Amino acid sequence: VTPDWRYIIFVGALSNEIGNLFAVGAEQRQTEQAIPLLTEKQQDALDDQCQRHSARVRAAAGVVTSLEHGGRVRNLPLARLAGFKHLQVIIPGVSALDSYADLDSPHMPRPTPSTSLHYRAAFAYECAEVAAMSSVGGPASGSPLRFSLLAVLDFQLLGLNTTSVLNSARWGAFAEAELHLVDTMATPPAGASDAVRDAVGRLQSQACPRFVPSKAGHELLFVAEDPSASIAAPEPTTQTWLPPLGPPSRWLALTEIPRSAQQKSWASTRRLGEEKEEEEEEE
Repeated sequence: VTPDWRYIIFVGALSNEIGNLFAVGAEQRQTEQAIPLLTEKQQDALDDQCQRHSARVRAAAGVVTSLEHGGRVRNLPLARLAGFKHLQVIIPGVSALDSYADLDSPHMPRPTPSTSLHYRAAFAYECAEVAAMSSVGGPASGSPLRFSLLAVLDFQLLGLNTTSVLNSARWGAFAEAELHLVDTMATPPAGASDAVRDAVGRLQSQACPRFVPSKAGHELLFVAEDPSASIAAPEPTTQTWLPPLGPPSRWLALTEIPRSAQQKSWASTRRLGEEKEEEEEEE
């Protein structure tokens, strides 16, 4: 729910789609329409980021990026956009405590009948290999890629009191959204040992983004993960239930919100269960 309790933001998918982020009114009941927040071009940008990050993940895990078969070298499959998870929404520029404690304060921003407030969402998106098998038979790779990355979306809902120009029975609301790709890498603590530096270098997956409450939407706390840990972890022994000693495969990390790599687009409302009807415009 948005901090002003006016909208519900959720992850949803229709038919065989990867999914999207959607918005509905918090007081709506049995609605057949929802507002998509990410346009097709913005989803393509996330998919491109998954593909670019694939080689980095394999290199950090010490896995080859190509295989030789029958005297021919072929590249291993790249990870593609596979879904969304771990969503948080705030009002940027407003302290989290202020937004919940005093919604009637004169210092709080106000929506209009046709527009919402500006919101900022942080989310993780999953990347995974599309095919588990290669065209010549056998696994596509010894350790199929699966990791997640982070993004931030600034958005506003517009046309809330209008109807669709194509169908007067439909809601005309749409979202104006600006996408920020969080392309970050964890760095080891000062004075860390070589083992810790190696472990931090394998933290190529990010998840669970949360805005730092005192930073008004300008810093993210997240979990940096080693995507190869579940594959490379040794089998547990019968002598003890304790995990093997060594650097952890998940670390808490902090990063600033990027102010570049932005994509600004518009997405119109869509009816749940029907094919997408989307109009886009980019600056």
